Amino acid sequence: MTGRAPDGHLKLTIACVLLFVGGLLILVSASPLTGDPNPTNMLGGAVMMGVSTLLYHLMIRRR
Repeated sequence: MTGRAPDGHLKLTIACVLLFVGGLLILVSASPLTGDPNPTNMLGGAVMMGVSTLLYHLMIRRR
């Protein structure tokens, strides 16, 4: 037993999910589905989704 709080994983998971959902919302709102596409915001949303996936993999799945 390492003495860590069991909710540590939950907090990191929630943070990664919120980052992923925020990136998804930015990506969808900037996509051609909403009319005029905005490539800068699409790139930003995609980067946020990628960072959240990377953080989830590195911080949670490797523990």
